[in-house]
Formats: sequence, structure tokens, C-alpha cells
Amino acid sequence: MSRDLGEWGKRFGIALLLLLGALALGFWLLALLVALLVALLAIWLPVWGATLATAGILLLVIGGLGLVGWKRMQALEGPLERVRRRWRDHVDWWQERVFDSGAEEPDDEE
Repeated sequence: MSRDLGEWGKRFGIALLLLLGALALGFWLLALLVALLVALLAIWLPVWGATLATAGILLLVIGGLGLVGWKRMQALEGPLERVRRRWRDHVDWWQERVFDSGAEEPDDEE
């Protein structure tokens, strides 16, 4: 069992490193795409104007994503309340299924 768990941990670590590598490369790809946008806008605008326009676009996107994320975070149930609710559900299940089931069974002994 210990060997199996160790093998799982090794595979998980390798998978995690691969995902982190992909995330790092994705970050640099995004930087290149922003540079491309600035270069494309620089065809019609001065370089400072293209950079400012790109920064404005990114600011709007960041603001929109942040606002949506903030609204979703506020809609989430707090972790302590979630644990309490799960605990109540668990206790209710035990009371209904286990403790009350003995009282409801009919006697077949006659």
C-alpha cells in the first residue's frame, strides 16, 4: 500500500509540474499576443497611443473578469456554514435511516 501511494504521489507531482510548465508558457504567450496587438495598432497610431489603447483594453477585460469573479465569490457559501450544513445533513441521515429504522419494522413473530 505504501509503495502504491508513493507511486501515485510521484505521478501526481510530475503531472503538476507539467501543468505548471504549461501555465508558465501560456503566460509568456499572452505577453507575446499583447506585444502583437501593440505592434498592429502601431500601424495606425503612434507607439505610445497603441500601447495606451492596449492597456485600456486590458484594463477593461481585467475589470470585467474581476467583477464577475467578485460577484461569484460573494454568492458562495462560507466554509464554516457549509461544514455545519453538511454535518446537519449527515446527522439527519443517520437519525432517519439508522436509528429510526428499528422502530418502524413490523414484527413477524406471532
